[in-house]
Amino acid sequence: MTLLTLLAALGLDYYRPLSRPSSVDAWLAVKAAWLQEHFNAGSARHGWLAWAIGALLPAAIAGMVSGFMQLISPPLVWVAAFALLYFASGYRQVVQTAQDMVGALTVLDLDRARRFCGDWCAGLPSDADAEAMARNGIGTVFRLSLERLFGIVFWFVWLDLIGVLLYVLTRFLAEHWRSAGEFGRPARQVLHWLDWLPARGLAFSFAIVGNFEHALAGWRARAVQARNEEVVCAAGAGALGVRLGEPLAEIAPGNPAAGWDAPSAEYLEGAVHLVWRALLLWLVLLAMLWLAGR
Repeated sequence: MTLLTLLAALGLDYYRPLSRPSSVDAWLAVKAAWLQEHFNAGSARHGWLAWAIGALLPAAIAGMVSGFMQLISPPLVWVAAFALLYFASGYRQVVQTAQDMVGALTVLDLDRARRFCGDWCAGLPSDADAEAMARNGIGTVFRLSLERLFGIVFWFVWLDLIGVLLYVLTRFLAEHWRSAGEFGRPARQVLHWLDWLPARGLAFSFAIVGNFEHALAGWRARAVQARNEEVVCAAGAGALGVRLGEPLAEIAPGNPAAGWDAPSAEYLEGAVHLVWRALLLWLVLLAMLWLAGR
């Protein structure tokens, strides 16, 4: 049932993707702002309380309701899981943006590429070239693959509705409270814990479906304390053989990225394909586990 639910939700997201931010995102933003307004006293202790109310409590309630529905009508659990996965994911929109950027960068239409890039290139100067936009695009494709796809799939497989809701709400609160200082630190810390395993599973998947040696070399080049998204981007860049960090002139001689190619529209398209291959790998593994358990 888990595999079928995933396939149905991912299939609907592919053919009928939700636009982001959605009405659900807007409603959650109001609730996150309310929690911050009423609980933010400037300390991490209040942040823990707000996170528990905004993420842990809804996930626990969803688990109890799911168990009750399982007793009454198991198909209701499937419908609830399908709806939650559909509204939680949103990677198809990322793919569409990346494809639009590829088309614009291929013909060197930088103005059109900037329009498609949007928030992805918010930190770039207005005169950024095609290489800089491709670099940002590739990194964003990898980062959002963890946030909007693999993190959700991982926690759905392990903890069902509870896992998905806890992961999605924690990420939403962490991003909404990013500038809230100590108050937002607990949500960011929990998100780091929740992302740790999916990030490394995704990084290893990139190695399997891409260039194994380069992916592991890029992964190892990162510090042990590297953020989860940095691990994913490093492995993805190695799997493609593309530089995502500093320019070639600034790369140390021993860095494995010294011999890799500069970012381009071709590699941005390759990043999208790499993510799809990694997703296919995860689904095949789930199918094998399902068959083994029959």
